Amino acid sequence: MSDQKDRKIGQWHNPLLKTEERDEVRQELTDAEISEFSRIWESAAEYRPPKGLSVKDRLASLEEKIDEDLRVVPMYRSKSFKNAVAAFVAASVLFGLLYTLKPDNVLYDQQFLTEIGSRKEISLPDGSIVQLNASSELKFSSEGWKKQRNVSLIGEAFFDVKPSDVPFVVSTGLTNVTVLGTSFNVKNRNDHSLISCLSGKVSVDYDGAGRVVLTKGLATQVYEGKSPTNPYEIEIDQIDSWIDGKYYFRETPLNEVFEELERQFAIAIISDLDFTSQKFTGYFMDEDLQKSLSIICMSAGLNFNINGSNVEIYN
Repeated sequence: MSDQKDRKIGQWHNPLLKTEERDEVRQELTDAEISEFSRIWESAAEYRPPKGLSVKDRLASLEEKIDEDLRVVPMYRSKSFKNAVAAFVAASVLFGLLYTLKPDNVLYDQQFLTEIGSRKEISLPDGSIVQLNASSELKFSSEGWKKQRNVSLIGEAFFDVKPSDVPFVVSTGLTNVTVLGTSFNVKNRNDHSLISCLSGKVSVDYDGAGRVVLTKGLATQVYEGKSPTNPYEIEIDQIDSWIDGKYYFRETPLNEVFEELERQFAIAIISDLDFTSQKFTGYFMDEDLQKSLSIICMSAGLNFNINGSNVEIYN
């Protein structure tokens, strides 16, 4: 089994996979492999790790549990199949599918996905409105909503929450953001969350390890394994500016800026350079790729070449 096939199999339960992509993956699998992945899925769904673990530790604990459950299967002992299992579990955790990353006793029957280059407005059962950014996923349970207003978010969304005595909780797998009625933005990418408050009051908790409260114009950031940063001021008009296609960055690693470009323009950035140590402060609009690349690359002393949906970045 090739590494490429391993990665494909690892996407089998990825909810962001398009129908044609899923059909392609299906052709790569045997009935025996599908049967084994069903067992892996069932094992993962039933597993509850100890509380207080980071996402990384949860993944390690889950992989160990699956390995124990399937150790008796000869096929699972093969290196290639174990690689596929690892890819499968990693993809499952990444997209927040496993119960290990959900709040206790929450099952989701509503799911909304956005593809690269698209956004979506979602109305929740209580009239709260969610603006879902590109390449993101929002899930919630419509049953019992009046007693438990919980949503799961992977990616980025802006929330305008209707006031209620029932707390509204946004879970990202990294943080729990709790409010009663307010408007705020949550961005959760690459084990890093940025939460900013436009109105009202927001409580941000990292797996019981730290908690901060945000009011209007304040933001906090959370990195895996660390408590939320102290609240800091942020420009009010920048909090939800992405809804209108304007993306602001403050001392942001350049690789993350390029990743946002890829999401909004449906392009692929190609480069041999390492952008993790370079920082960018500024913004781009999602209306003009050429202009956006010019703004970003000029500030970093870089050059670019657009070739269809591929963009080459070089010195």
